[in-house]
Amino acid sequence: MKLLSVFPPDSVPAWTSIYTGLNPAAHGLLHSIDYLGKDHKEVSIDFSPFQKQTFWDVASQAGKRVCVVNPFLAYPVWPVNGIMVSGPVFIGGPIQAYPHSVLQDYRVPLLGGIVDFPTRKSLGTFCHDVLEMTEALADFGMELLEKDNWDLYFICFLTLDRIKHFLWRYCDEEDPTCPGDGAYKDTILEFYRLFDGVLGRFWERVGGEWVVLVLSDHGHGRRSTKTLNLNEFLRKRGYLSSRIHRMKFLDHRYLLERLKTGALQAMFRYDLEDMGTKMAKYIPRRKALKDSSFITDREGSVAYTPDFGGRNPFGGVTICRAEAERRSLEYEALRDRLIEEISQIRDPQNGQKVVKWIRRREEIYTGQYLGKYPDLVFELQEYYGVSWALYTNSVGMNPTHKKISGGHRMEGVLMMSDAGRAVAIEDPNLVDVAPTILSLLGVPPGDHLEGESILR
Repeated sequence: MKLLSVFPPDSVPAWTSIYTGLNPAAHGLLHSIDYLGKDHKEVSIDFSPFQKQTFWDVASQAGKRVCVVNPFLAYPVWPVNGIMVSGPVFIGGPIQAYPHSVLQDYRVPLLGGIVDFPTRKSLGTFCHDVLEMTEALADFGMELLEKDNWDLYFICFLTLDRIKHFLWRYCDEEDPTCPGDGAYKDTILEFYRLFDGVLGRFWERVGGEWVVLVLSDHGHGRRSTKTLNLNEFLRKRGYLSSRIHRMKFLDHRYLLERLKTGALQAMFRYDLEDMGTKMAKYIPRRKALKDSSFITDREGSVAYTPDFGGRNPFGGVTICRAEAERRSLEYEALRDRLIEEISQIRDPQNGQKVVKWIRRREEIYTGQYLGKYPDLVFELQEYYGVSWALYTNSVGMNPTHKKISGGHRMEGVLMMSDAGRAVAIEDPNLVDVAPTILSLLGVPPGDHLEGESILR
């Protein structure tokens, strides 16, 4: 069945919601990782506030024996009633296990969120390495499964997501950058077959005795091939202020912004993205150049688009209340006006509306961390992504599509082996996963969970 992800459908907020049964505004982990950024391997995400609050912790506290293998983000490990083994995400660090003896008793594979970035030349090696990682984790997971008569067993595979991010355009004939028939045309299909085999192995071991759930934290599809340069739209409407005023052609910052846009387009057109990525590592203040914040006067703006959700269809608009008040603009009236104007944006090439929906943040979630969301949130139409470029067209091409051609979607999947159970929720959400698992174990979920079991 369809399983709706969180907004935005990024892995950090999504897996946290799966583990805790809380929406992102309630748990507060909203990180979106820029894999094209030079510092993506230095990002540290503190998951410690949720230790003892995951579904396997609730089960442990109820006396259930649990085995948790490679839970994305849940690191360092902590004591459970059974086994927990995990690796670091985005940063360096050793694999950890509770109890520690697991590391001596087993050949533990590489765990955690691996973020190595393949180039066009290294794509074959990348696919081979990812395949070996998948098989090694499956073997290790099977060993732990057979170690004890577990009440709850959980294993997380991250490799299929990585393959889709980097190989999508090679397998999608409708992708405008698809190179046609080639060595990687069937790679994604081959990895689905690999995972069918992995699932088959686990099913042979427990299928008749256990309820088996298979789920994803989000869906996947073609990443944006076009961008909505929303800050440029807001600048032209007078909502966003630039640090560049009159005589812009004499301002080196204006020339730098134009040079950036032209260089990215040229590298995309002539297949020079790998070279551009290497060169970009040596550019000072790279992030400020990427999101054009070096020429964006946020304090003097009424509204701007933050770097929220990355270059994907999911984004938002932040309102600077102090500047709005200085201009005598009432907050709710301003949000109404922005919703109306942004929702009407059309692609000049085809006349299509670019924005699928735009809402106030409190219309999608409630929680103590709601303020981490922009004042307005939106989803663009498929194949459009957010960009922050200024002094360019409001709608343009995505110059990074060839580097990462697969992107996340809101609709994931949930499969369950026990078809005899009645499903009570037609469109379950990630927050419903934890209470569903606990209900299958006969464990009260507690009052802190927002979701509900999908089963009657």
